[in-house]
Amino acid sequence: MKRIIDCLKTYIDDEVSVKNWNIEAKKKFSLEIASSFDFYLLNLLQTEFILLEPLEEYTAEKLEKDLHFIESKTQYSCVFGFKNISSYMIKRFLKDKIAFVVEDNQLSIPFLALKLRMVLHEKRIINSIERFTPLNQLVYLYLLYSEEKVFSINDLSNKLNISAMSILRAMNNFENLGLVYSDIGGATNRKKLFYKIEQEKFYEVGKRYLNNPVKKLLFVSNIPENLRIFKSDLTALSKKTMLAETKRKIYAIYQNEEILKSYLVSEEIANENNFPIIQIMKYDVSLLTNDDCVDPITLIAGLKNVDDRIEMAISELMGVFPWYKE
Repeated sequence: MKRIIDCLKTYIDDEVSVKNWNIEAKKKFSLEIASSFDFYLLNLLQTEFILLEPLEEYTAEKLEKDLHFIESKTQYSCVFGFKNISSYMIKRFLKDKIAFVVEDNQLSIPFLALKLRMVLHEKRIINSIERFTPLNQLVYLYLLYSEEKVFSINDLSNKLNISAMSILRAMNNFENLGLVYSDIGGATNRKKLFYKIEQEKFYEVGKRYLNNPVKKLLFVSNIPENLRIFKSDLTALSKKTMLAETKRKIYAIYQNEEILKSYLVSEEIANENNFPIIQIMKYDVSLLTNDDCVDPITLIAGLKNVDDRIEMAISELMGVFPWYKE
């Protein structure tokens, strides 16, 4: 079993988990079925299924019959686990779409085919990353500002309200970029933990992948009272530094764009009247700030025209962060 799990961790999902399911099997099945296999409940790519390890040599016909019976009596799909397997049985299982894993790194899991293709595709393109996706940038900035050095998938998923699978992909991306490294730990010594590299290096390496966080601009005559907004761009920079306050107010929101429909005006009218500009952001900026301004790196990444006075204000803004080096 350990070699099968190691195979799945290496090639498919670092977060795969397993627990013994023999007691449950004895309650559900006859002695003949329950004594024919070792039963394990696996969670792979956020999908639970039963792994069956045959305790004796059986024909392909008998194995298939038992598998279909077990699936019909449970809510789970089933996968066979083998130390070794004949070429005939492999061909038979592939033809009949029977899922199996072999210790020598052979596997076929048809009911997970789409997820498997997605994972393998991501592993192929990981080294060609040019810019962070919005989700990756959000996770990266959260890690950057955090004083913590060790992170688990579930904790990040809960704090950022992002699926565990998406967090895992982001962290795997970061590990390939050298931003984090991983190890197995936790109370049960089975949880995968990610460790952030030294803070200054984390920023130095990650900054080259930062993307413009602004999806688009809206021009409005007024700001609805019930809209949660954050000061952004030069409006935020002037509040945080000695930069002179601008007449034109710039705010950022994530989603809730529909609320602004009745306030929209043309860019020309907005420019003539110094009406507010609303930046529609690519990720939820509220997760990265403790006040009414967007976080500093999001602010900087969204700036278009940077002159000497703005550069001085940026230096003032970032002076509180020891890791910030430009």
